[in-house]
Amino acid sequence: MSDVSTVPVYKDSQMPVERRVADLVSRMTLKEKIGQMVQCTGAEFGDEKAYEDALREGMVGSRIGCDSQWAGNEGSRGISVEELNLHQRIAVEESRLGIPVINGRDIIHGHRTVMPVPLAQAASFDPEEVRRSARLAASEASAEGIHWTFAPMMDICRNPKWGRVIEGFGEDPYLAEEMAVAMVKGFQGDDMSAPDSIVACAKHFAGYGYCEGGRDYDASEITSGTFHNVVLRPFKAAVMRGGVGTVMTSFQSNGGIPSSASGFLLRRMLRETWGFRGFVVSDWGAVGEIEFHGACQDAKDAVRAAVNAGVNMEMIRSLYPRYIEALINERRISEETIDELVSGILRIKFMCGLFEHPYTEADPSRIRSAETLAASRRQAAHCMVLAKNNGILPFSDSLKGKRVALIGPMVHERGPLGGSWNLGSPGHEFRTIGEAFAEEAEKRGVSAAITDSALWDEQLRFANRCDVVVLCVGEHSNSTGETHASARYRLPVGQDELVDAVRRTGRPFVVVCVSGRPFPIPGARDHADALLYAWHCGTETANALMDVLFGEQEPSGRLPITVPEHEGQIPIYYGRKMPGKVNDWENRNANLYDDGWPYYNGEDFLPMYPFGFGLGYTTFDVSGICVDKTEIPAWDTVTVRSRLINTGSRRGTAVVQCYLTDVRASVSRPMKELVGFRKVTLDPGCESIVEFELNEEAMGFYDADGNRLLESGEFRVGVGLDSTVRPSVPFFVR
Repeated sequence: MSDVSTVPVYKDSQMPVERRVADLVSRMTLKEKIGQMVQCTGAEFGDEKAYEDALREGMVGSRIGCDSQWAGNEGSRGISVEELNLHQRIAVEESRLGIPVINGRDIIHGHRTVMPVPLAQAASFDPEEVRRSARLAASEASAEGIHWTFAPMMDICRNPKWGRVIEGFGEDPYLAEEMAVAMVKGFQGDDMSAPDSIVACAKHFAGYGYCEGGRDYDASEITSGTFHNVVLRPFKAAVMRGGVGTVMTSFQSNGGIPSSASGFLLRRMLRETWGFRGFVVSDWGAVGEIEFHGACQDAKDAVRAAVNAGVNMEMIRSLYPRYIEALINERRISEETIDELVSGILRIKFMCGLFEHPYTEADPSRIRSAETLAASRRQAAHCMVLAKNNGILPFSDSLKGKRVALIGPMVHERGPLGGSWNLGSPGHEFRTIGEAFAEEAEKRGVSAAITDSALWDEQLRFANRCDVVVLCVGEHSNSTGETHASARYRLPVGQDELVDAVRRTGRPFVVVCVSGRPFPIPGARDHADALLYAWHCGTETANALMDVLFGEQEPSGRLPITVPEHEGQIPIYYGRKMPGKVNDWENRNANLYDDGWPYYNGEDFLPMYPFGFGLGYTTFDVSGICVDKTEIPAWDTVTVRSRLINTGSRRGTAVVQCYLTDVRASVSRPMKELVGFRKVTLDPGCESIVEFELNEEAMGFYDADGNRLLESGEFRVGVGLDSTVRPSVPFFVR
């Protein structure tokens, strides 16, 4: 029996994590330290034997479970628990120190059971549901040997032409904060070391959603005020409220400084100001791209910049193993800095229980279980946004015996329903909308006419012979995601014309848009009897759509991003600052969602649908808005109350939204900002008092130097059902 006193401290799970980290780092050679800073696919080593030898030498800190940086659209080979365990066993049992590899994979919106794309999840305005879906995704992924996901993405985006807008939570920093924290807590759970938890990663740090023109990887030029008050807010919340374990740098440069070389971001903000103790991973090849940006002298200098800025791990194995040792010898980086960065990696490995439980015992019961499928179906329905309805929806018994045509390019699609970054679930596992509609129609005594022809003339012939038409338009999942920016923001070619052709049949018709983003569809807005944004909602898209169309579930989603009338309005978002030549309060409070600007053609600047907008199958009224105090000191809080009444004839759900205006400040502030929301379900005729508590976090802002301020003066608050609400109830901070 071995003497317990000879067991290294880092192998003693009863020891504090920091002591274990320090002990292990003290035992490592420089080569082993550099190995921990490397993430690879395995293919970089040339063949399987070379990869296994690298594991034995301690030269691999992490493995990423995809084949390329474009796996979100190109797909990726599956993962094998047996293979991952084999390689882990080599790292743990055949290397000198036995440090396990952390296996990462893009579990962006589900694993084998695919949930709605993140932008659609934001439309739910339901953080708890987002937390639950991430929890189930973590359970599935961890059952197949995944320890770490590269999500959530919390890039604020106000240009929907950027393909990766679908991976984030929309245009508003408050909504993004709440969703980011929920997703982090879902992935990591209450205990990061639990067998059904995985480590989350806040990305892309920071400003990627502001790439110029919506062109992927392009530079951004973000002012200091916008950076602190908008861009950084979700990241701060993920770190300080969510306890996120890792952070990923972005590809782009801001103000000429690549994120992977930004000491301001990675040291001053992330570590010194927010107290982050996890580790930073570059995006794929982003360390080398410091050179491509022209922000250093060569590849070796790029490594110097990234290491000194604070990038712990390079994705993918390329430059760190090649140059770190030489840079230390040249005293351009220090081994103390390397120790600090390696400590961050090991800290997370200890915290997520890898040293105690390095191997995965496959658990098929956690894969595509009844619970995960039900959750996917429920969330998909709750994400769908009803933008127009003249009463045709939900379909009722009045359709019995009638003939309903289901037509359009999305009727027979499978894989695209999953959305971009679906790596874990093959498209053949998805049900088509046509299959779901045929079954639902038969169950309800409705005659369904679903043409197999892809030719529009045949589809329109069906439409002309039917009583009601459901037209399913949309985009392929490969039209969104990384490298899929577009100069146009509307339905794919010909689909607007198809909407118009259906209009000319004279039949009542419903337009369902199945896409990653909510496109402007003027023909549907002007002529359809209903317009439903159904998104790319994952595994259960088709079933959830039937639940909504036939009234089993209410579409309680609300738009997380403004829908422009046309591309020329972009960027268009509700939280704009005051323009020039508007000289009184009433004109200031009448924003471009209401009356247009006095000096512009108002129709040209009105969006098709505003942020926060969405209908249900009943109606609501918000009234009686008041505050509990009209004057407060800066440290106090204000409680805002309003009365919500279900004025319709059926049970329904409202998303009550609270907006705040800082009337006068030392800098121009947004005309209104979302500071709270509540999702409330009421029976017909019932009412509820909805409260929001506003504190310094809601009322304050950052100045250009990053200082947090709460200035005295007048504030106004408003409560309503979308962002067109006018904040009009005043209170004063003294």
